[in-house]
Amino acid sequence: MTLSTQLITMLSMVVSGIYLGFATETYRRISVIWNSKKMVTFIIEILYWIIQTLILFFVLFQVNDGELRVYIFLACLLGFSIYVVMFKTIYIRVLEWIIKVLVAITLGIINIINTLVIRPVKWIIEVLLRIVYFIGNLLYRILRFILKILLSPFRMLFSYIRKLIPEKIWNNATKLVAFCSTIIYKIKKWLKEVVQKVR
Repeated sequence: MTLSTQLITMLSMVVSGIYLGFATETYRRISVIWNSKKMVTFIIEILYWIIQTLILFFVLFQVNDGELRVYIFLACLLGFSIYVVMFKTIYIRVLEWIIKVLVAITLGIINIINTLVIRPVKWIIEVLLRIVYFIGNLLYRILRFILKILLSPFRMLFSYIRKLIPEKIWNNATKLVAFCSTIIYKIKKWLKEVVQKVR
């Protein structure tokens, strides 16, 4: 290995150490999202250090074909120390500012989507449900009114026929009518609940 190659390798490892400081600081700050889950933290921690090792080895492979020397580790440690001394305090402030900006942008996007998409769709659905409920209720009232008019002349006839029908058959017919009325009532009640939930 030539002297120039060794110098480039050392500089590359110093820069890599500084990069490792930035990356580790960023990872530690973001890791609060999943710190409560030990298994997830353990897996992500291993993956993080595997990725960082691969990145550093890739840099090393580019500058000296991947030859490991003691000074390489020292140079990397020096770069990390430079980060701690010179950049850590400033970077933490910048990182916090970036996180706040990203959170604000994300919340803004969510609010925009909620205002322009979710609320209008919710309003349209509510209006449609109200229309369906109104039409259904209106049709039910009209049908009931029409049937009442049509059947009114036959009330006396039904009363007479009722006396001729056996009690058992009449009871079964009464149960069927009651069942149909219950279904209609439940449908109306369900439509009301749906409309109230959408509000």
